[in-house]
Amino acid sequence: MPVIARYPAAGPSLWSFDRLPDGVRVEPIPLLAEDGGESHGTLYTRGGETCVALMMHPRGDMQRHYAMPRLLEGGIACFGQAGRFINNDVNLIHERIIVDVAAAIRQLLDRGFRKIVLLGNSGGGALYSFYQSQAATQPPGRLVDTAAGDPCDLNKFQMPAADGVVQLATHLGQGKLMLSIIDPSVTDENDPLSIDPSLDVYDPAN
Repeated sequence: MPVIARYPAAGPSLWSFDRLPDGVRVEPIPLLAEDGGESHGTLYTRGGETCVALMMHPRGDMQRHYAMPRLLEGGIACFGQAGRFINNDVNLIHERIIVDVAAAIRQLLDRGFRKIVLLGNSGGGALYSFYQSQAATQPPGRLVDTAAGDPCDLNKFQMPAADGVVQLATHLGQGKLMLSIIDPSVTDENDPLSIDPSLDVYDPAN
């Protein structure tokens, strides 16, 4: 099988699974956030679980996460969510997408789950940390606008805090990640070809 970097180009990969434990019920669930944003997810249960692990990524689809089979074997239900900005970096606004997280948590609490655990993998770790920090902040102390200054008053929304947050291969957030990979040799942000050769990491002389 051809391989791209560490991951297979086709077929089974680390980000999915080929089978579930016996007796697992798979239920698709559409979600509507309080601000009208639409997302969806898949709930996996074997019956009788009181704890559910949520998995979400800012722009990825976590409905078939590789940790699900083992968690289900351990008696923990799983909910994988695809947010409103799936596969869309251009329009992604974190202050909006955490309202999707709130919609999922409210749905699962309404279904009788007593313990909610956020399992943040990669960019999902920063996403869930952001959600939990805002959920634990009582109105009117929450954010009222985005980092770009656009109105987004999180005090208006019901944001139940989770009972726990698990970090799995996470990074420090999209902003920090982007700062770490921006080409440091560019001298003029309006001209991507304005390269200082002494700072060019791709120059063999360096």
